[in-house]
Amino acid sequence: MAHGAPRLPLVLLLLAAVCIFAGGVVLSRREQVTRETRDREPLRHFALALQKELLRLEALHQDHLESLAKRLSMGNAGGTGQECENIAGVVECTFLPKSRARAEEHVRLQRIKPGAYARPTYESPSLVRADLRLLDPVPFPGVDEPHHGWLEDPGWPLMYWNQSPKQHTVFLTIEPREVQVATSEWIKEWLKGQPAYAPLLSDHVQLASPSGAVLLPTSIGITHLEPPHWSQALVTRYGSWHLASWDRMRTQMTYHAPTLAMASTLAVMVGLLGFLVYVQQSRAHRLAMQRVSFVNRVSHELRTPLTNMLLNLDIIEDSLPHEGRAASRLALVREEAGRLARLIANVLTFSKREQGALKLRPVECRPAQVVDAVLEQFSASFARHGIAVTRNDTRDDTPCNLDPDALSQITANLLSNVEKYAPGAPVHISTTREGLSFILRVSDGGPGIASAEVERIFQPFVRLDDRVTAGVTGTGLGLSIARELAERMGGTLELQPAGNGTGKGASFVLRVPISDASSQLHIEPPPSNLREATPS
Repeated sequence: MAHGAPRLPLVLLLLAAVCIFAGGVVLSRREQVTRETRDREPLRHFALALQKELLRLEALHQDHLESLAKRLSMGNAGGTGQECENIAGVVECTFLPKSRARAEEHVRLQRIKPGAYARPTYESPSLVRADLRLLDPVPFPGVDEPHHGWLEDPGWPLMYWNQSPKQHTVFLTIEPREVQVATSEWIKEWLKGQPAYAPLLSDHVQLASPSGAVLLPTSIGITHLEPPHWSQALVTRYGSWHLASWDRMRTQMTYHAPTLAMASTLAVMVGLLGFLVYVQQSRAHRLAMQRVSFVNRVSHELRTPLTNMLLNLDIIEDSLPHEGRAASRLALVREEAGRLARLIANVLTFSKREQGALKLRPVECRPAQVVDAVLEQFSASFARHGIAVTRNDTRDDTPCNLDPDALSQITANLLSNVEKYAPGAPVHISTTREGLSFILRVSDGGPGIASAEVERIFQPFVRLDDRVTAGVTGTGLGLSIARELAERMGGTLELQPAGNGTGKGASFVLRVPISDASSQLHIEPPPSNLREATPS
């Protein structure tokens, strides 16, 4: 009986109580999200300052374009390309002369692929191609009226034009994305010089360029999944920058009181149930151990007078004739005393196993002689029950290290099984050696055991309840103790089909390891389910 057995239900029920309480906490938990609105006034001032700076940059860029257009002249394509490279966003320059006698001139920058941008022209519609943007010269002022402006027609590239007294109009094709990149880089540097807006440059404020690139915040990995709570577009000719802000969201945890109370009550009840079960099982465990101890003490008390009785029987038998009624009566008394001694031995062995005190003591012995001594004790009983014994021995009975008491008890239990269940049937007993193993085989010609019961008969207190065991008394411990002793000796005890060819009978085979008397027997530990803790 495991000493920690009463604690297992307690641990399981306490774990169940903890799981119930934890589940109740999870089920009763409620998350409430509240929104704290931030002060919008600093954001509006920031947006106004950004808008002014963006418009200043736009005006500055237009001044550069105007100065560039005034410096450029026809017939100098190389110089025109170098001048255009110095201004952000300029990808192509076109000269459209006022006089139709002169040819148009188009200067595309080397990094721009041909056909990427449509070229402006004053030619007739019959010359319109996919890469030409036909212009009407009427809206443009005369040569004596210098002017400039923008062409922002949907579906066409953005163009800045400037008409000067040089008898031609300059058209500069602009790529807004390049201007956006340059503007974004400038805004980043400008923000570093604005300490008044530093408190706003946190993860709740975001500034994005027209292309979607995030300029603020500068930290990496900050993303907002929900839409902004406040936003404003900063519109320029080259696109719209977007300033957005998110309010602070606070998550407050609350618990549903009825659900939590019900889970707590149930957890407490399960915990109390665990303690009650532990108390009851501890009490039952103590009572069982007391009973085992009582049986152990009684068995010890019975063994002493029984030993004295057997000694006195030997003296009486020696003083009386070996034949006659008195001799037969004394033989019967000896037989019953032997049965009582085997019963007490089984009870003591079972009690020691339950208390974890069962140990083997291998000594030098002759296994075949141990078996013969036990068989001699059963000779009178076998003769009275009509059991014919056939004994077979290999005659190789050299001394070896073995526990003779354990072997004697195993043999006695196997022969007692024959005495009870195979009266009037022959029994064959053989002892052999195979290498480093001693083998004892006890085969009888009785009714046999069903295949479904082969393993069950080795369980404690199991007795077959059929016609085979009708009228047979016993405790159901013999075969269980015999197998356990065999396993503690490092061997096996198995029930095999009888070899008489009739399909009847039972054949028990004991196989235990042995060693020479000069060396110590190596006893393998018993299986984990039979292993007992060694007392300290």
